[in-house]
Amino acid sequence: MTVWYRPAGLHEALELLAAGGTAVGGGVALLSPALPPVLGELAVDVSGVLPSGLRDGQIGAGTTLAELAADAAVLRAWPGIAAAAAAMATPQVRRAATVGGTLGARLPGSDLPASLLAYDTVVVTAAAGATEELPVADYLAAPVPAAQLVVGLRPRLAGPGAHRRFALREGPSPAIAVAAGARIDGVVRLAAGAVGHSAAPLLFDGDEPPDLSLLRADARGSAAYRRALLAVLAAEVRSAL
Repeated sequence: MTVWYRPAGLHEALELLAAGGTAVGGGVALLSPALPPVLGELAVDVSGVLPSGLRDGQIGAGTTLAELAADAAVLRAWPGIAAAAAAMATPQVRRAATVGGTLGARLPGSDLPASLLAYDTVVVTAAAGATEELPVADYLAAPVPAAQLVVGLRPRLAGPGAHRRFALREGPSPAIAVAAGARIDGVVRLAAGAVGHSAAPLLFDGDEPPDLSLLRADARGSAAYRRALLAVLAAEVRSAL
């Protein structure tokens, strides 16, 4: 039997996680038959303790995907991130799913990580007694940390951006390949998502997609297929910028 607890603040939430609790934010995963969470004996509702919105250049982990996609400041500084958020899932899911939960789930077909990498975003995390900042690709490539919460995202670059995806069908479907780009001081910085061996995005040159050894093959597409898709999507991103 799972006991639910709603902490009074972030410090208490981290203590409960350190004691073996499982964090639940927007709760979207609870409704997913494909990726059901393992809650254990203690579920910690962190929805009320995580920061949300944009403050001092940092996007709060409690911000929903819908809020991220519509935020005027995000649209001005990091339009590629807003576009990625708007492309994910259904409107109902976007209204509930949080930025922190989306990253923490480490979903291999997620749209968001590539755009975050294009803007050189760091992930701000908190554990009992400590905070840490990691580049988004390093955070997603590392083992899933215990008793740690994503509390914010801090893009370190700003400028025009674009996002393109390919899935097996129109509408809300996990991406097979994602290309995202940001134009910084006249140079386009490109990143690939939904193609690697982990959820971590990959920086790449638009004229030369990532090597086949860095790309995964599964029932939805071979590594060579994903590489060919990236070439097309990257060209579309460059054209948009």
